[in-house]
Amino acid sequence: MNKFINTIVAVSAATMMLAVVAVPAPAQAQTIAELQAQISALMAQISALTGSTTTTGGSSYTFTRDLTIGSTGTDVMELQKFLNGKGFAVSASGAGSAGQESSYFGALTASALARYQAANNIAPAVGYFGPMTRANVNATGGSTTPGGSDDDDDDSSDDGDLEGGSGSITGADYVAGLSNEEVGEDAEDAEVAGLDIEADDESDIEIVAVNLNFSQGTANDDLDEYASEISIMLDGEEFARVDAADFEDDDNYDKTISLDDGAIIRSGEEGRLTVAVSGVSNLDSADVGDTWTVEFESVRFKDAENAVVTDSDTGDINDGAGRTFSFESFATASDSEFKVALSDENPESAPINVDDADDTDNVELLRFTLEAEGDSDLRVRDLPVTLTVTGATDIDAVASTLYVTIDGEEFSETLSTSAAAASVT
Repeated sequence: MNKFINTIVAVSAATMMLAVVAVPAPAQAQTIAELQAQISALMAQISALTGSTTTTGGSSYTFTRDLTIGSTGTDVMELQKFLNGKGFAVSASGAGSAGQESSYFGALTASALARYQAANNIAPAVGYFGPMTRANVNATGGSTTPGGSDDDDDDSSDDGDLEGGSGSITGADYVAGLSNEEVGEDAEDAEVAGLDIEADDESDIEIVAVNLNFSQGTANDDLDEYASEISIMLDGEEFARVDAADFEDDDNYDKTISLDDGAIIRSGEEGRLTVAVSGVSNLDSADVGDTWTVEFESVRFKDAENAVVTDSDTGDINDGAGRTFSFESFATASDSEFKVALSDENPESAPINVDDADDTDNVELLRFTLEAEGDSDLRVRDLPVTLTVTGATDIDAVASTLYVTIDGEEFSETLSTSAAAASVT
């Protein structure tokens, strides 16, 4: 994927400014208003048909606005109550868990909401509470089974009921495709290791806990210097999420993680248990490329007779080797590269006239291209530009404002430093 951006640098005499101006997105007020009207009409129809108020997660509440990561308010708390009440737990314990819902919309709320969206065929299932999801939630009067709807081919439901007798794990093999993975800076839920676990023919099993051990490879710092969160998934559905700081050096980075209800593998079938790691947003440059290893030391499960068994020796469980992965910069993990090159249409060198009374505006100094290569879009946050003058004491004696134009969008910033050279971003 290659992307080319034409860039122009221009200067005005009299102030040295590189201010950023963003082009606003097209207004969506009319579309949202129309959707809200449709939602209101739908709510009125439901009320007329049922003679009752729509309930969400056991409490009456009508959602009226979009919510996303960073949103706060009573409606966020009500959304968490709804998700917890429908079986899509925001958190197993602490803030966000049932009875301890908070008014902050964070990553855990987004993850729980994404699972609800996927289970209810709301696309895209990305954890954004917009008009489509809001209409669905406001119109939901029935109950949703934990972990989503029944998608088995048989007539049994996925409501947590286990069928059979005494059960066991007959196979546990590493997922071949998850080896030597890279966790990028600020990456979310990068899968680093997995086990394909097979239940025997005698009973369904429900995985209730997993003991993970992280060990340093080339790393010298604690795990939370590299990772922010650790999550566990079964067949792509999240059943646990904890802070990376919960894995402590004093415990040799070893921790047993309890899973939410519903992590079921049916008798004679196979489920994929995976560990995902989210990278910190400010990975230290000295830590780039450092390696860690994660091992499934044990898997605890429950069978249809309610017997709880801890397996620490089947297949690749507790194999002593684990799976190694590394923490990389964003560019390395996404196989991205950012290139800057001078344009073939650069202006020729010429003097810039400075007047005592009037500004000289929009004098073009330099043209160059910005190119993004790799598997990810890149966002340009800073573009350092250095100006140096000769024959004058201070740079603001000859220039006032520096403009950078990228694909027609203009950025500028005031230069306040009095010096013969200055760098602005």
